[in-house]
Amino acid sequence: MARSLFATIGWQIASLGFSFYNQFNDYSIIYGSLGTIIGLMVWFFLTGLMILLGAQLNALRINVHKHEGET
Repeated sequence: MARSLFATIGWQIASLGFSFYNQFNDYSIIYGSLGTIIGLMVWFFLTGLMILLGAQLNALRINVHKHEGET
């Protein structure tokens, strides 16, 4: 449960940070109409990263508890 909460909070922080960063950058000046797509792809990357990090922490917890039971 705690690792899922960590992933959710991490996702919220990444989303807020990315939204704050986008306030100061105008992708359309540099990339034209593709700027929105590039920004969306970066947000998808950050979202996926947080989901995978939460899953990795859950798998680590399962492995630690499995090995504690064997010893």
